[in-house]
Amino acid sequence: MGVVLCLVFSIMLLATVPLMAQDKSLEEKLEETKAAIEDQQWVIRQLEENFFKVVAELNEELDFLRALSAKQLEEIDSYLKEIASLKLASIEKALELAQLESITAEQAKKVGELEAVKEEQAKEIAHVEADLAQHAEEIDQIYRIKIDIETNKETLEINFYT
Repeated sequence: MGVVLCLVFSIMLLATVPLMAQDKSLEEKLEETKAAIEDQQWVIRQLEENFFKVVAELNEELDFLRALSAKQLEEIDSYLKEIASLKLASIEKALELAQLESITAEQAKKVGELEAVKEEQAKEIAHVEADLAQHAEEIDQIYRIKIDIETNKETLEINFYT
Protein backbone atom coordinates (compact mmCIF):
# COMPACT_ATOMS: atom_id res chain seq x y z
CA MET A 1 0.00 0.00 0.00
CA GLY A 2 2.75 2.31 0.57
CA VAL A 3 3.69 1.90 -3.02
CA VAL A 4 0.18 2.55 -4.14
CA LEU A 5 0.03 5.51 -1.89
CA CYS A 6 3.32 6.74 -3.20
CA LEU A 7 2.12 6.18 -6.71
CA VAL A 8 -1.16 8.04 -6.09
CA PHE A 9 0.75 10.82 -4.41
CA SER A 10 3.16 11.00 -7.37
CA ILE A 11 0.27 11.11 -9.84
CA MET A 12 -1.36 13.87 -7.86
CA LEU A 13 1.83 15.72 -7.69
CA LEU A 14 2.43 15.33 -11.39
CA ALA A 15 -1.13 16.49 -12.11
CA THR A 16 -1.01 19.47 -9.72
CA VAL A 17 2.43 20.74 -10.78
CA PRO A 18 1.26 21.44 -14.36
CA LEU A 19 -2.02 22.85 -13.01
CA MET A 20 -0.08 25.09 -10.68
CA ALA A 21 2.18 26.05 -13.51
CA GLN A 22 -0.89 26.66 -15.64
CA ASP A 23 -2.49 28.67 -12.80
CA LYS A 24 0.65 30.68 -12.52
CA SER A 25 0.73 31.47 -16.22
CA LEU A 26 -2.97 32.40 -16.10
CA GLU A 27 -2.29 34.69 -13.17
CA GLU A 28 0.60 36.26 -15.07
CA LYS A 29 -1.62 36.68 -18.12
CA LEU A 30 -4.33 38.18 -15.89
CA GLU A 31 -1.81 40.60 -14.40
CA GLU A 32 -0.48 41.47 -17.85
CA THR A 33 -4.04 41.98 -19.08
CA LYS A 34 -4.87 44.16 -16.07
CA ALA A 35 -1.69 46.18 -16.67
CA ALA A 36 -2.59 46.51 -20.37
CA ILE A 37 -6.12 47.59 -19.46
CA GLU A 38 -4.76 50.16 -17.01
CA ASP A 39 -2.37 51.42 -19.70
CA GLN A 40 -5.24 51.63 -22.17
CA GLN A 41 -7.41 53.44 -19.61
CA TRP A 42 -4.58 55.91 -18.98
CA VAL A 43 -4.22 56.44 -22.74
CA ILE A 44 -8.00 56.93 -23.03
CA ARG A 45 -7.96 59.47 -20.18
CA GLN A 46 -5.06 61.29 -21.86
CA LEU A 47 -6.92 61.24 -25.16
CA GLU A 48 -10.07 62.59 -23.47
CA GLU A 49 -8.08 65.34 -21.76
CA ASN A 50 -6.34 66.23 -25.02
CA PHE A 51 -9.66 66.09 -26.89
CA PHE A 52 -11.35 68.53 -24.50
CA LYS A 53 -8.24 70.72 -24.43
CA VAL A 54 -8.12 70.81 -28.26
CA VAL A 55 -11.88 71.42 -28.45
CA ALA A 56 -11.51 74.34 -26.01
CA GLU A 57 -8.61 75.76 -28.05
CA LEU A 58 -10.60 75.32 -31.27
CA ASN A 59 -13.62 77.05 -29.68
CA GLU A 60 -11.39 79.95 -28.63
CA GLU A 61 -9.96 80.17 -32.15
CA LEU A 62 -13.47 79.91 -33.60
CA ASP A 63 -14.65 82.76 -31.34
CA PHE A 64 -11.64 84.82 -32.41
CA LEU A 65 -12.35 84.09 -36.09
CA ARG A 66 -16.02 84.97 -35.65
CA ALA A 67 -15.07 88.29 -34.04
CA LEU A 68 -12.53 88.92 -36.78
CA SER A 69 -15.11 88.04 -39.42
CA ALA A 70 -17.65 90.42 -37.84
CA LYS A 71 -15.04 93.19 -37.76
CA GLN A 72 -14.12 92.52 -41.39
CA LEU A 73 -17.80 92.59 -42.35
CA GLU A 74 -18.16 95.96 -40.63
CA GLU A 75 -15.07 97.25 -42.46
CA ILE A 76 -16.37 95.92 -45.78
CA ASP A 77 -19.75 97.50 -45.10
CA SER A 78 -18.02 100.78 -44.24
CA TYR A 79 -15.93 100.62 -47.43
CA LEU A 80 -19.01 99.81 -49.52
CA LYS A 81 -20.87 102.75 -47.96
CA GLU A 82 -17.91 105.02 -48.65
CA ILE A 83 -17.68 103.80 -52.25
CA ALA A 84 -21.43 104.29 -52.70
CA SER A 85 -21.12 107.78 -51.20
CA LEU A 86 -18.25 108.63 -53.54
CA LYS A 87 -20.15 107.27 -56.54
CA LEU A 88 -23.23 109.25 -55.52
CA ALA A 89 -21.11 112.40 -55.15
CA SER A 90 -19.59 111.70 -58.57
CA ILE A 91 -23.05 111.29 -60.10
CA GLU A 92 -24.22 114.50 -58.41
CA LYS A 93 -21.17 116.34 -59.77
CA ALA A 94 -21.85 114.94 -63.24
CA LEU A 95 -25.47 116.12 -62.99
CA GLU A 96 -24.32 119.55 -61.82
CA LEU A 97 -21.86 119.68 -64.72
CA ALA A 98 -24.59 118.67 -67.18
CA GLN A 99 -26.87 121.35 -65.74
CA LEU A 100 -24.09 123.94 -65.97
CA GLU A 101 -23.37 122.90 -69.56
CA SER A 102 -27.07 123.21 -70.34
CA ILE A 103 -27.20 126.64 -68.71
CA THR A 104 -24.04 127.64 -70.57
CA ALA A 105 -25.57 126.51 -73.87
CA GLU A 106 -28.76 128.45 -73.11
CA GLN A 107 -26.75 131.53 -72.19
CA ALA A 108 -24.63 131.17 -75.33
CA LYS A 109 -27.86 131.00 -77.33
CA LYS A 110 -29.18 134.10 -75.53
CA VAL A 111 -25.85 135.88 -76.12
CA GLY A 112 -26.15 135.00 -79.81
CA GLU A 113 -29.70 136.31 -79.87
CA LEU A 114 -28.62 139.48 -78.02
CA GLU A 115 -25.76 139.97 -80.47
CA ALA A 116 -28.22 139.63 -83.35
CA VAL A 117 -30.51 142.16 -81.64
CA LYS A 118 -27.46 144.38 -81.04
CA GLU A 119 -26.55 144.18 -84.73
CA GLU A 120 -30.13 145.04 -85.70
CA GLN A 121 -30.14 147.92 -83.22
CA ALA A 122 -26.75 149.07 -84.50
CA LYS A 123 -28.21 149.08 -88.02
CA GLU A 124 -31.27 150.95 -86.76
CA ILE A 125 -29.03 153.39 -84.87
CA ALA A 126 -26.92 153.90 -88.00
CA HIS A 127 -30.12 154.44 -89.99
CA VAL A 128 -31.47 156.84 -87.34
CA GLU A 129 -28.12 158.64 -87.23
CA ALA A 130 -28.22 158.91 -91.02
CA ASP A 131 -31.78 160.22 -90.77
CA LEU A 132 -30.69 162.61 -88.02
CA ALA A 133 -27.80 163.79 -90.15
CA GLN A 134 -30.20 164.29 -93.05
CA HIS A 135 -32.69 166.03 -90.76
CA ALA A 136 -29.89 168.15 -89.33
CA GLU A 137 -28.94 169.12 -92.85
CA GLU A 138 -32.58 169.86 -93.65
CA ILE A 139 -32.88 171.87 -90.45
CA ASP A 140 -29.71 173.68 -91.35
CA GLN A 141 -31.11 174.42 -94.79
CA ILE A 142 -34.39 175.52 -93.26
CA TYR A 143 -32.50 177.71 -90.83
CA ARG A 144 -30.51 179.25 -93.70
CA ILE A 145 -33.73 179.76 -95.60
CA LYS A 146 -35.24 181.36 -92.52
CA ILE A 147 -32.23 183.60 -92.17
CA ASP A 148 -32.50 184.45 -95.87
CA ILE A 149 -36.18 185.10 -95.46
CA GLU A 150 -35.59 187.33 -92.49
CA THR A 151 -32.81 189.10 -94.30
CA ASN A 152 -35.01 189.47 -97.34
CA LYS A 153 -37.89 190.56 -95.16
CA GLU A 154 -35.77 193.26 -93.60
CA THR A 155 -34.58 194.30 -97.00
CA LEU A 156 -38.13 194.33 -98.26
CA GLU A 157 -39.29 196.26 -95.30
CA ILE A 158 -36.50 198.71 -95.70
CA ASN A 159 -37.31 198.99 -99.37
CA PHE A 160 -40.96 199.22 -98.68
CA TYR A 161 -40.53 202.00 -96.23
CA THR A 162 -38.05 203.77 -98.20
